[in-house]
Amino acid sequence: MNIYIFGVFALTAYLLQVFLGAKQIRHFNEVYRRLRNRGKVVIGKKPGKLCAGTIVMMAVDDKGKILEAVKMQGFTVLAKFKPIFSLEGEYIQQINEHSLSNCKENNFTRKTILDARDVYLYVQQGKKMPETKGFFAALHSKIKLLTTKI
Repeated sequence: MNIYIFGVFALTAYLLQVFLGAKQIRHFNEVYRRLRNRGKVVIGKKPGKLCAGTIVMMAVDDKGKILEAVKMQGFTVLAKFKPIFSLEGEYIQQINEHSLSNCKENNFTRKTILDARDVYLYVQQGKKMPETKGFFAALHSKIKLLTTKI
């Protein structure tokens, strides 16, 4: 009988995860669409391994002026986008670690903002962003490298 209770609990948790995940994706799409209507959208991301991951999206005009910036930071599917008012009106090309020292965001969010700036500059040069490896693909590459050295 206990296995049935566990099964119902696991199925309920799974369905709740799917529902909340779909809701978060819908929220992401709404925010992206709103930013896209204002200008080009720049996205920076830093997945959290031991801390909360962060996504930053910025609407940028043709000259690189940030019209609106938002961030999503958290561990769960309950995270939502929140505005970053301190970036509005800045030029994305001029953002650096020193200019972010006055920003009231945490260090992880600052790194994500710098990642978004790097993506913008990379694409402005006409280059395609290189694909980054996932955790297991990177682990596999490291193991393969170690075995070839031995």
